[in-house]
Amino acid sequence: YVWWSFREAGLSEYLCDGEMTVYPQRQAAYFEWEGRFHELPDDEWQPAPGDIAFFYYSDGFPGGEVISHAEIVTSYDSETGIFRTMSGNPEVDWHEHSVYADDVRGFGDVDWEV
Repeated sequence: YVWWSFREAGLSEYLCDGEMTVYPQRQAAYFEWEGRFHELPDDEWQPAPGDIAFFYYSDGFPGGEVISHAEIVTSYDSETGIFRTMSGNPEVDWHEHSVYADDVRGFGDVDWEV
């Protein structure tokens, strides 16, 4: 859903340099390689709308991956640590998460300045 959304919006260059990938672990690796992967928000960085949240769910991809799902961040409340996302698996839906939840693996900071 994340890759499709970026492509449909004409923004695919901001996700893995436009490479087609629906594999969340590959997307997270791209942000890590770029130095824009954050495990938790801090005083220097906080998730913003359009950033990518990465999760691990035990029913996700097999093979020991540490990331099995990605969602698009729509908002973040720094006082509560709650962030909201939009996801497309299995259907488009809105979600609410805590940055401290065990299944949250980190965030990809989309560089809209590119």
